[in-house]
Amino acid sequence: REFYDDNLIRDLFQCYNIPYEESIDLKYQRELAKKLNVLLQKKSSNNVLVDIKSLFNYNQVNIYQYYLMKDYKHDDNGDPIIIYKHIVDEEGNEKEVIDYEKTFDIYFQKVNIATQNKAVELTNPSNRINYVSLVGDDPYWSNDSDLINKIYTNSFNSIITKYMSDQKDQRLKLKEDRPASSARRTISWKSPESSTVRGVTMKIYFEII
Repeated sequence: REFYDDNLIRDLFQCYNIPYEESIDLKYQRELAKKLNVLLQKKSSNNVLVDIKSLFNYNQVNIYQYYLMKDYKHDDNGDPIIIYKHIVDEEGNEKEVIDYEKTFDIYFQKVNIATQNKAVELTNPSNRINYVSLVGDDPYWSNDSDLINKIYTNSFNSIITKYMSDQKDQRLKLKEDRPASSARRTISWKSPESSTVRGVTMKIYFEII
């Protein structure tokens, strides 16, 4: 016997301040209600996204976390290079310092949150994303000279960022074509290739934190 009817699910969601989305099929609402306790235990973690993806039977979609990377540029032999430049300090003295922009590359690396070997993902060339292509249109990423200077001068190899995306595994075929209107009940799949993770799934994720 199925105890989770529409009214019970609505009441349960209301207790946790989770919106009831009319566009989501009742069978998925039931599964979400049944697993709500587990999802709450994993709140604020990437694991909750994996569980939600599985709950909606959307296992052919990979979810990626983006890392800001900094690495030495290399010469034709593959050796790291260090370029210096001359500047005049505040006291009028000339000195030689590292030219960071000519010495380092900064870029993003996407990592599948389900991976068991993050180190391999962080060094996979196919996961590399151009820095400007990702942050250029983001009004909340203050890409000014102060930030660029901090990125170049601070000591780090990789830093986890706020960016996430989803991408369909091209090796798998969907059982049915899903129109754009169905994107709200999936992991916010905006296109068959890739999209920024937003929408109902992330809305649920943030509101159960």
